[in-house]
Order: sequence, then C-alpha cells, then structure tokens
Amino acid sequence: MTMVQIAVIRDNLAVFECQDSAPGKPEIRPCVIGDQSLEDRVGVRLLNRTTRSVALTDAGGELLARLSPALLDLVNAVDNIEKFRNKPSGVIRIKSCQLGIDMHLKPILGIFSKELPEISLEINVQDGDIDMVANGFDAAIRPEGQIDLDLIGVKIGKVHRQIFVSSPDYLESSGNLENHTDLRSHKCVSVRQSKHGQSAAWRYAYDGRFFVIEPKGPLIVNDYKLAMEAVTAGWGISLVPMIYAEPYLKSGQAQQILTECVSDIPPFYLCYPKQELTTNAFRSFVTFMKQCSRNLS
Repeated sequence: MTMVQIAVIRDNLAVFECQDSAPGKPEIRPCVIGDQSLEDRVGVRLLNRTTRSVALTDAGGELLARLSPALLDLVNAVDNIEKFRNKPSGVIRIKSCQLGIDMHLKPILGIFSKELPEISLEINVQDGDIDMVANGFDAAIRPEGQIDLDLIGVKIGKVHRQIFVSSPDYLESSGNLENHTDLRSHKCVSVRQSKHGQSAAWRYAYDGRFFVIEPKGPLIVNDYKLAMEAVTAGWGISLVPMIYAEPYLKSGQAQQILTECVSDIPPFYLCYPKQELTTNAFRSFVTFMKQCSRNLS
C-alpha cells in the first residue's frame, strides 16, 4: 500500500462510520471499501449502490468491523511518523575520533539540550575510517583532508594550537632544551595514528621554516589525555593540543617548552551523505553546528 493510498484511507475512513443525519437514522457515506475492484477480487457484494445512496451489505458490514481497527492503527502509525517532519525530534547518530568530540561536541552539549530538547544524540568514539551509511551513522566529525568525495563537509571549527610540554622533574633530570633540534635526543611520548598504525610525526614551524620529526621514546599511546598523564609522570616530552595540556599547565604539573615553535591541528568538518531527503532533526542539528562554529570563530 502506498503512502497516497494510506492518506486516502485516513481522509475517508469516516465514510464507514455512521453519522447522525436525523435522530435514530444513521447515514452511511461512500468509502474506500466501496472500490468495486475489491468486490471483483473477493467475489462478494460489499455495498448496495443506487444513484442516490450507498449502503453496506451484511458482508460489507462484517468486513468493515474486522478491518477498521487495523486500518486505524495503520493511519495512526503514519500520522505518528509525521512528527519527524513537522518538528525536530528523533535520534542522530554521530561518529568521531576523541579529539573531534572534545573540541567540537563537548563544548556545545549543554546548549544543544536546551535548544533542541526533543533530539537525542548517539555519539560513538572511533578513530578509524568506516563506512558511515553501512554502520548506521548519520554524520561524522573528521579532520580536513579525510573527507570522502561522496560526503558533504561543513567546516565546524577553527585551527587549534598544539604545544610541546614536559614535566618540571623531567627537565630537571634530563636538561632543558636549548633548541628544537634537541628533541631528537630526548625521550618522547608520541600519539599513534590509528589509520596508519604508527606514531604520528611531529610537524611544526620555527622561524618561518617547516619541520617534521619522528618522535622516539619509551611510550606510544593513542589518547592525548593518557599522553599528558605520562608527561606528568616523567616519561618525557610530548606534543599535544592545548585543550588537553591547559589543566596541567595551570596546576603546575607540566610546563610548555619550545614556545617559539608553532604547531596547528587542521580544522574539523561535520560530514554527512549527499541526499535530498533528510529529517527535520538532522537539518536542525547541522544548522545548530554551523551557528556554534560561527560563534566560536
């Protein structure tokens, strides 16, 4: 049964209902069940028709009594899903790496729940690239350069700064760094890139020149928070986003080094499939993320 046919039933189901045209004299109006093709298929007359009136036969009355509850359930089910079109409600499933969540979702969760309370977010932390549609996700948060051609990418953030950090105890025992090139002779805590299965190279600019080094050291992790814990425990030097380093800098557990070096994280994008038909909830979510991005820029 098509949605059009369901709409017809919804608008005409009352046709089977009795309406009081006069006391004690119900009127039965024509209805969908009166489609003669149905009578042809079952081989039973369901309605008695004249040029002035239509009345149910005994068979038609029994069929109506049996079908009405099911038809009403069908109509109510269709009416119920219209809420997804008429107001922002439903579940939006999002996939992102931990960094994308910490930078772009955590800061806006409180505001989102107040502005769009009928929308639920299901957030899944995954670092690797997966097929969004096949895995049931509506959107993903990905860094610049990792957006598939069949996806729409909406920039939702600015460039974030990374800094070199160490613990005071490590610098006291290993000696201060006088130059960025000394990094090669120090213990380093590196963060692994799950996409390639190897530790991420450290990229930074110094005095107008761009440098790339492979960190060497006793510890490789895949989480920036764990990297900061290792730094404060004296495992060595690390390059981490400012949002993870800031609490430790304020507490004195870590300190920034090589302040003349500049290292940036590319901006992130909200990515989703190219499709014409989207829910009101998802359109509202995209609009909300765009507005937050503009406010933070």
